Amino acid sequence: MLGFYVASVAVLTGAALEHDRLPKRFSMLDLALLGIATHKLSRIIAKDRITGILRAPFVNYIRSAGAGEVEEEPTFHLAHQSLFSFCISLLLLNKTSRASDARGN
Repeated sequence: MLGFYVASVAVLTGAALEHDRLPKRFSMLDLALLGIATHKLSRIIAKDRITGILRAPFVNYIRSAGAGEVEEEPTFHLAHQSLFSFCISLLLLNKTSRASDARGN
């Protein structure tokens, strides 16, 4: 999975460089909007009931946490539990920023 991530970042960055689509500079509004969108999307993936099918191989359901969210525990080692949502956030931040670059914004 990490290999796929690194390869996709390399390919997207190379494509953006080749087509001269990388922005010269991000504005503060762009950075704030990207941060908010990344937080919201990572929260949906990590906690929302509807995306449970994506998390099913990696977590065990505990109970409903209200407001369409669920409480789950990872099936892997304890040290990885706190990094689960954080890693999703970083992955999404990278992907959303690359998507923004590809659009030329």
